[in-house]
Amino acid sequence: MHKIVTSQGFKDTRYGTVKKKIKLLEETGYLKEAGARKTQPGSEGILFEATFKALAALKVSITNFDDLFKKMDETEAMELLALLARIEADSY
Repeated sequence: MHKIVTSQGFKDTRYGTVKKKIKLLEETGYLKEAGARKTQPGSEGILFEATFKALAALKVSITNFDDLFKKMDETEAMELLALLARIEADSY
């Protein structure tokens, strides 16, 4: 992962920083372990994948809510309100 980040132009990014961010994303439920692969003789690298929570967060970040509400019907609005109410109730 560090190699990918540095190859995309973030050349001063340290390995420890990437490792801390991956750990934080895993602890908060945005990443999960998907397996392992051999990297060097005798060692394995952990493979990660995005969770549905992460995919939903990405989708929300690019959603135009004006368009969403224009396309939404009453049933979908009720489902959205029910979901928001459940989330709010769980946070108390």
